[in-house]
Amino acid sequence: MIVNPKAHADLARLVRHISNQLALGRSMDEAINLLKDKVDENDVSKVEFIASLLKGEPRESAALSPYKTGLYATLSKLIAVVGKHDGQMVNLFEHLNEALSITQNNVKNLWKGLNGLLVYVFSVGVIATICLAIYTVKVAPQFEELYSNFGASLPEFTLTVFQFTEFLSDWWLLIFPIVGLVLLQLFRLGNKIHSFEPLDKSFSMLPGTRSLYKLHFRYVFIGYAYLIYKGGIDSHTAINESLALMGKSEDGLALLENDSSLTDVNIALQTGTLGPELEYQFQNLESDYLGALAALREKITIVSQVFLALIVGAIVIAMYLPIFSLGQVM
Repeated sequence: MIVNPKAHADLARLVRHISNQLALGRSMDEAINLLKDKVDENDVSKVEFIASLLKGEPRESAALSPYKTGLYATLSKLIAVVGKHDGQMVNLFEHLNEALSITQNNVKNLWKGLNGLLVYVFSVGVIATICLAIYTVKVAPQFEELYSNFGASLPEFTLTVFQFTEFLSDWWLLIFPIVGLVLLQLFRLGNKIHSFEPLDKSFSMLPGTRSLYKLHFRYVFIGYAYLIYKGGIDSHTAINESLALMGKSEDGLALLENDSSLTDVNIALQTGTLGPELEYQFQNLESDYLGALAALREKITIVSQVFLALIVGAIVIAMYLPIFSLGQVM
């Protein structure tokens, strides 16, 4: 998976130290300089990276650590929004660190066990392909000749499996890219979750992921609004800035009024209680989100195992059926 948890840990650790210093009343420059004096040589560049973001001087994400992280984009965007409205960085950092930890846990829940499943599927698939190739090239022609001598043909099921094999050999240049595209989308999904970024529209086209796509939008939208609000920005501005970070140009009030799943957020905004409601919604959505990720992982596991079982079972039956049917032909 194209996500590096060490880079995430580096970022979360340094954010925590800066946040703790700001909470003691130190200025941002004092916190940065003191941290640079206390960390080891390898971490100095990481502290300087965070300092450059706070000063509005974006740098390449590779400067954070030897490991690139997609969290760079989210961090820089949130800092830019809070800084633009003269918000409080100490509050942003305090709650941002919590959100970053949550995203890492979400990724772990999504991919837990899938790596082992992929290795299992690949191994069994390779063995099944080799067996089928040997049977098709070496064994099947002898059975075909034997059946032909008796004026008969191979069993219908065996012929169907062979036709399917020929179909795969004729269209493998198209099939493999499609499978690769699905796997790529899953890896990109993991990266988007890890970096706390909105999903592309193309994710909703993957089978069984439409509800997760909608839930992810609400989760990130509420998360952005919550962090911006905690940075000292007024509620209406927090909602609109969150939408802007999501790539939406519509007014926040219009979205809240038209989306039934955000009714409580709209009520809280109108009654001046958005802060507590955003915190509640963020925590509540986290539970639903983890459940949706677990369900997606379970779907992938079940579909992979069933598909593999059908393929292997069909190959075994196709290989032995001519032997069992030989007595009826002779």
